[in-house]
Formats: sequence, structure tokens, C-alpha cells
Amino acid sequence: MKLDPVIKTIISMKNIDRFSVTEIRTAYLALMSDEELDSQKIRQFIYDDLHKLVKRGWLVKKTASNGKESRFTKTEAFDPELIAEELEQPFTKPNSKLSETIKSLYLDLSALNADLLQCMGALDSFLNLKQQHPELSDEFNEFIHSTKEQKHILKGKIAATEEILKKLKEKK
Repeated sequence: MKLDPVIKTIISMKNIDRFSVTEIRTAYLALMSDEELDSQKIRQFIYDDLHKLVKRGWLVKKTASNGKESRFTKTEAFDPELIAEELEQPFTKPNSKLSETIKSLYLDLSALNADLLQCMGALDSFLNLKQQHPELSDEFNEFIHSTKEQKHILKGKIAATEEILKKLKEKK
């Protein structure tokens, strides 16, 4: 379960109970002190996080009879330390999975670079053989053309893999 650490800090305070999304949003905006935050988006974001805790049984949601405002109350299952443990596990697993993915992509990249070198060596050999045996020029042209195509395909795969690695490293 992914839960914003600021929201976790706010709702984990002992004197915070029977609260509304708006109250948590106000505290969130005060703690973040970023005037460019969109309060409507933050409200929805907080509501989504609180709803996750309701599903876990850590909060109870009670809606007023007019249906306009809901209040959240901590249950006996609510334990700030337990939330901290729940938060730590998901962050370590994706990071571990992300690291494994990056490692796998580097292995793929290494294999692609090796294939590219082999392809370039074959292309160089075909060009040299074509010069040595001009009478077989047509036969070598087929090999040269297909090897050049393979070279371009490998370069594309390498570029794509490098781009993916760049994006994944930014997430890390």
C-alpha cells in the first residue's frame, strides 16, 4: 500500500482523530508550504489515501446525514508504527524489483552491444571480400544489405534500451 508520508505523519499524531479530508488537506498544505499546489488535486489525493486506510480497517468513515461531509475516525487496529512498517515494505520491494529490472536491462544492453560488434565485424568482412572478389559483387551485396539492416535494428534496440534505463534510473 502506497501512502504519502506527510499524510501518514499527520494522521499518526495522537491528537488527530475524527477528522475530515479538508482538515487533513489544510494541515498538508501548511506542512508542504508550497503555494503552487492545487488544493483540489491534493484533496482528492488525500481522500484516496484515507480510503486505502478505510479498506484496511484502520479508519472508519462516517458521512453526515446531509451527505456533504465525511469524517474519519481511527479504529483500534490503527497503529502508527504498523503503518510505518506497512509503508516500508512496499518501498523496498519495488526498489528491489526496480534494481533487478535495471540489472537485467544492463545485461540485455551488453548482449546487444556484443551483437552489434559482431554484426559490424561481419559487415567489414563482407566489404573486404567484395573488394577482393569483384566478380562476386552481386552475392556480397545481398549479405552487405542484410547485415546493414541488422546493424540498424541493433542500434535501434540499443537506443531504446538506453532510453528505458535512463528513465528507470531517474525513478531510483
